[in-house]
Amino acid sequence: MVDERGPARTQEKTREMRDHEVGAGTRLGPYVITQQIGKGTAGTVFVADDSLHQSDRVAIKVMRPEPEEIEELHARFIREITVAQKLDDPYTFAYRDCGIENGVLYFAMQYLPWCSLDSVLDHRKTLPWRETCECGIQICRGLHHFHEHGILHRDLKPANIFLAEDVKLKLGDFGLARDIDSPMLTVAGTAVGTANYLPPEQALGDPSIDQRADLYAFGMHVASVHCGYPPFAYADSLVTTTVMEMMRRHIEDSHLRFMKSTPPAQLTCPCLLRDCW
Repeated sequence: MVDERGPARTQEKTREMRDHEVGAGTRLGPYVITQQIGKGTAGTVFVADDSLHQSDRVAIKVMRPEPEEIEELHARFIREITVAQKLDDPYTFAYRDCGIENGVLYFAMQYLPWCSLDSVLDHRKTLPWRETCECGIQICRGLHHFHEHGILHRDLKPANIFLAEDVKLKLGDFGLARDIDSPMLTVAGTAVGTANYLPPEQALGDPSIDQRADLYAFGMHVASVHCGYPPFAYADSLVTTTVMEMMRRHIEDSHLRFMKSTPPAQLTCPCLLRDCW
């Protein structure tokens, strides 16, 4: 079980965490870390061997916050674990386990040695419309599972879509995901998410966003896969566009200037028409 006791207990855990370095060879529950594969604001991700199932490898996310951020990051980390526990679908990352070991809060999930869709695009630049539509169908299946359980992803983008060994795409990175009915951890009026794919209501910090926000991000995602760059990251200003300018475009600009007359465009246009919401 994950420790959800008050700030004093959390601060005690933080002191232990600072004293306990996590890296290759560290044991967390039944898992033995072999290498680091990623690092973010709220934690670090490692690959680990499962000592109870010798042939299994898992991805382990470890919370390593700074003392002044411990309470908010602890709450976000707990929420990420709670979301992962509710999901069980071929098109989402599979949750395995969670716990605290030597003061280190961690959770284990399915390990996918293959790359993200973002990495595929780095190599191929764009996908043909048939492949784009197939990607869209698989992402929709994963997103439908989220929404069936009353969960918003809130950060749908190519970097958070991963390729599995069976060539299925899986939705990952639940760091910003939350139950629709759960309390907000972000102050109203504060935007969270990735600027290139940010729904207008999310850019405005609207606390009452619903599944339609994910559908808008989905439309942006599919369009970027087919066009080679996010819709409002205009090809003539990819480098110079600021985050605030990108957010303004989502709120005020028309998406029609970038859409092509192709099946992906027909798929994404209904997701992006703000007047339909």
